[in-house]
Amino acid sequence: MSSQENIPDVERPLFFDGQRLTAADLQAVQEYQRQLRWLHNRSLHTWGIVFGLEVTGARGEREVKVQPGLALGCLGHELVLSDPATLPIPPVAGSGSNGQPAAYYLTISYINDNELSPSAIETGVCETSGAIRLPERARLRFQSLRDTDPAIAYRHGQDVILASIDVLNCKLSEPPSARERRDARPANQPYVATGRAGGPGWSALQVGGSTVGLQRKVDTSAAGFGSTPVYLAQVTGDRALSSGAGLVDGMVRVADANPTGFTLQVLLPKDLMAGATRLNPAALFGDPVAATRDLNWAVAWMGIEG
Repeated sequence: MSSQENIPDVERPLFFDGQRLTAADLQAVQEYQRQLRWLHNRSLHTWGIVFGLEVTGARGEREVKVQPGLALGCLGHELVLSDPATLPIPPVAGSGSNGQPAAYYLTISYINDNELSPSAIETGVCETSGAIRLPERARLRFQSLRDTDPAIAYRHGQDVILASIDVLNCKLSEPPSARERRDARPANQPYVATGRAGGPGWSALQVGGSTVGLQRKVDTSAAGFGSTPVYLAQVTGDRALSSGAGLVDGMVRVADANPTGFTLQVLLPKDLMAGATRLNPAALFGDPVAATRDLNWAVAWMGIEG
């Protein structure tokens, strides 16, 4: 159901000095807050199970147990189960003449106030009386997969599915299945960003006073990472200088990683000989800026956060 459907016509109660307040006035304050909260729930969240409400039962048993928890219906109603509940399974033998199990959904749904029994009633002045406490309760029930109307209800989120069961000879033929459960909290998705750093910026990579390769800092601040992601990077460009000298690059290493960038280090074994051909000449290390410009080197990177 779209969050733009069934937007309530909300009125905010106001008061003035000397106003005579009635029960209806005070209830209007509660109703105003409830309607806005339900609108918030269905607009900024999705319907499903928030936490808890696990369903257990062993094969051959005649009941299932439901743990306390909270779910949200598609209209934003909070579906609260405060205490563990035990429900007898539907007393059916199976479905059809071939003895196949009968399938049911165990669902939780909202109960309107006029269907709830008050937990506290008091007597007021002028021989009046009424409820002063109304418990938050949700309806737990089994719904057959063959029932048309309940199927429409739970497919649209008015009934939130907690588990499915198969009943054979009035017993569970298998433990309850959680396959149909839906979480109200969306699953965490990794944030992925990519980029390319080209042009000047390369320098000599030195270890113990000796040049062993090239390196450059890569700025990733435009990606907006909130924490240090896992960076993957590679060097793009040519592997032969314009002079004809060949190049063999070694291991690539991401160093000094943080949310706004990293340093890419490329190991380059110096003055390799392949027969009569010299690879990675010393001139490459003497002027890394000119060499990398000649090679049109750039760093292609990917950051994965979460």
